[in-house]
Amino acid sequence: MLIGYRNAQLRKTCEDHGRASKRLPDERHVRDFFRRLDQLHALPTLADVPPEKPFRRHKLKGKRKNQWAISIRGAWRICVQPADPYELTEQGSIDLATVTSIIIVDVDDYWDESHGTSADTTSF
Repeated sequence: MLIGYRNAQLRKTCEDHGRASKRLPDERHVRDFFRRLDQLHALPTLADVPPEKPFRRHKLKGKRKNQWAISIRGAWRICVQPADPYELTEQGSIDLATVTSIIIVDVDDYWDESHGTSADTTSF
């Protein structure tokens, strides 16, 4: 998939090991984060990201509607949203098999208020 970023700061952090090391809790998280990014680049569509471990792709709700979380390690996730163009299913939901480009909107432990919450999507 093609990967874009919500903003320049997030892009720099996702592309620089040193910046990611300052944000993520430890070196294991950093290693798994960059491994997951490489895997996302290699997959053709968002539908190809497995909902099972270790990816655990799942749809988010509330203020993160139309976003999906992908596990890094522990409670840390990469939160993404589809980039245009994509198709909708007959039920009106996003057809993940047509999502070939994503935007990383956040990378955090969104359950830990010291890092951000589902209401705070500017934590990374």
